[in-house]
Amino acid sequence: MSKLVFILGAGCSVAAGAPTMPKFLDVAESISRSKKLFVGDQEKFDLVFKAYDCLQSIYSKSSEIDLLNIESLFAAFEMAETTGVLRGLAEPHSASQLVRSITRMIVRTLELSVRFPGKGAPIPYDRFCNWCKSRAEDISILTFNYDLCLDWAFHLGGLRPDYRLPNDGPEDRGSIDLLKLHGSLNWGLCEQCGIVPKRLHALTQWEQGRVLSAAGPDEFRMAITDAISNQTCSRCSKSFHEEPVIVPPTWNKGGFSSTSMRTVWARAAEHLAEAEYIVIIGYSVPQTDQFFHYLYALGTMSQTRVKKILVYNPDESVEDRYRRLLGPTAISRFKFISGREDITGAELGKFENAIQRFSRDLGNW
Repeated sequence: MSKLVFILGAGCSVAAGAPTMPKFLDVAESISRSKKLFVGDQEKFDLVFKAYDCLQSIYSKSSEIDLLNIESLFAAFEMAETTGVLRGLAEPHSASQLVRSITRMIVRTLELSVRFPGKGAPIPYDRFCNWCKSRAEDISILTFNYDLCLDWAFHLGGLRPDYRLPNDGPEDRGSIDLLKLHGSLNWGLCEQCGIVPKRLHALTQWEQGRVLSAAGPDEFRMAITDAISNQTCSRCSKSFHEEPVIVPPTWNKGGFSSTSMRTVWARAAEHLAEAEYIVIIGYSVPQTDQFFHYLYALGTMSQTRVKKILVYNPDESVEDRYRRLLGPTAISRFKFISGREDITGAELGKFENAIQRFSRDLGNW
């Protein structure tokens, strides 16, 4: 197990173009209006926004659903699909399509928003990868992000991520654990084999031609979903599900708890149990993700003494959430870094500035 565990949230991919959770719907709506969607996607985007309008009518009766947060909306859609009811939708069968539609919206919004430079990896993932290379044996990474910024940085930097999926063979074992707790754009789901990832280092030239497309001068987009959707599993030749593995931020986890994700979550708990240092960047501990609250609580039940817990986040209001999450012992080792704390005026809570800081904050770990 690793001495140092990184936990990365959506804030880490902002510099690469990915929207944060509260801004996700605004970006998705802008993409929908731009008419840049792939064939067959518009109706799914439209259904998400129709359902959003329906939910606004109950907002005055319940403040539990944060309609501006994509994860909260995802949770509401999953409940509506489970019960088969969302009052206001014109077509009765539409409720059964809500999770699939919002999954597609998340996938396409990320694929059309995140920019990869023509040379190198998205900033600041390139620097983070370089920092990790010489310390790979001592660290692990837990992330809630679906995007492939870190995966691509590892690929270019010669680091192979180990997703810790049960179907991985010896050739798939990597040099560092990258545990994607909510799934990933490059993970396909096979009914027989479970989760089977499309590994970036294994893309053929033909697949790269389909996956990578120009986004501007010296930039490209990565639409790896097209290399997964409607493709066959390399292990059993059965077709993958239509969407990549995007796990709902709820207890139910859309049925994924009975498939390959269990091994990912179990491995994450093991790393948390043995960690002496925990560094959290860009993750705001949303109330909707009670699953992580308990994963952290149960995972840290061990004899290992945590020496430092460092949280980097530009939103100062997040500090109180962490103080509620952490126990008395952990609080004494806890430091929250958010605002402008040096002569450059840099916001140290942001990922690109945190990379320069956490080596110093960790000390001789």
